[in-house]
Amino acid sequence: MEDNSQQINDVFANFRRIGIAYRNATSRQLNDMHITHEQCALLYLIEQSDMTQKEIAQKLKISEATLSGRVKRLEKMHYIERVQDQNDKRKYDLFITPSGKKALDEAKSIVDRLSKQCFEGFDDQDFALLMSLFQRVYKNLEKMKGENACSD
Repeated sequence: MEDNSQQINDVFANFRRIGIAYRNATSRQLNDMHITHEQCALLYLIEQSDMTQKEIAQKLKISEATLSGRVKRLEKMHYIERVQDQNDKRKYDLFITPSGKKALDEAKSIVDRLSKQCFEGFDDQDFALLMSLFQRVYKNLEKMKGENACSD
């Protein structure tokens, strides 16, 4: 059996480099709007779903205290409103405001443009190959986990 440890390490190193470079590029662009990538993700979840703050924190893989800080900052920016639940006074519902919707739409446009630039020069065949390879890696990870499939 061939030892391809270095190749595997190189692949994972490139995954990390791509992730960091993409994150930095989006952060620079979003910084001009005075909004962070994390705040955009939170705005998106608030706009798209009817999740509780606890569920949002779980989805974003952050603590409820961290989420609370983000909510307060977005509220100060007038991007979201917190409204006390009529049935449970301990609970607050989050709603995106018109200015929050506008900021989110602008941020989505920036992220879409940067994402397209990442794959400039790729054709359908390139995408098909890339997806096929990622799916093979994912299936191998699922096999390692046994009965419990990897969760997204």
